[in-house]
Amino acid sequence: MPMIALIGSEAPGRIEWALDQGSNAHLLKPIGSTGAYSALLIAADAYAKVQAQADDIRALEDRLRQRPIVVRAILHLLQNEGGGEAAAWKRLRSVSMDWGMTIEDAAEAICRNDKHTRKGP
Repeated sequence: MPMIALIGSEAPGRIEWALDQGSNAHLLKPIGSTGAYSALLIAADAYAKVQAQADDIRALEDRLRQRPIVVRAILHLLQNEGGGEAAAWKRLRSVSMDWGMTIEDAAEAICRNDKHTRKGP
């Protein structure tokens, strides 16, 4: 949730404390008719950006955890379908696009020896 710090003093220690608490914006006390709306907008925007970055990091970490599966799938394709590394990557990309799935999901299907990923009828 976006957090707005109410600061009674602009002392460096108070500002540092507010930042350490995770505030996204601040208002100076006493609160007047100015600044409240902009503080709300700034806090909401900052919070949304932090959440989006956290989601991106989680997605990238998930993909990183799946990299060994991709390597196993490439090795499987090299052993079973011949060709080189480039051909194996091309086949993996092709399966991924044909099935509308990520490279990692396609690699997992290949490692499971899913019949839908094989060449031919």
